[in-house]
Amino acid sequence: MRAKYIEERYPQWFVFGLYPDGRVDVYDGDKDVAAKVTPETAEVLIREHNSVVAALVAAVMDLTPEKQTEWLTTNQRKGG
Repeated sequence: MRAKYIEERYPQWFVFGLYPDGRVDVYDGDKDVAAKVTPETAEVLIREHNSVVAALVAAVMDLTPEKQTEWLTTNQRKGG
């Protein structure tokens, strides 16, 4: 299994919008937005999300190929 399958299911978050008061929106890559947060909060949200995804990738990559397939099958994106 390639890490890209997991990363496609749990995409990287990024700053999406900027407001006049300096706050930003954070997009989660799945049609949801954390709206109007401070840049510092956005940085923490993005960093923590990405570290969880990296840990998930590492854990799944340590599974046997059969268990990786099972994990991928049970964690497929629903409805799009």
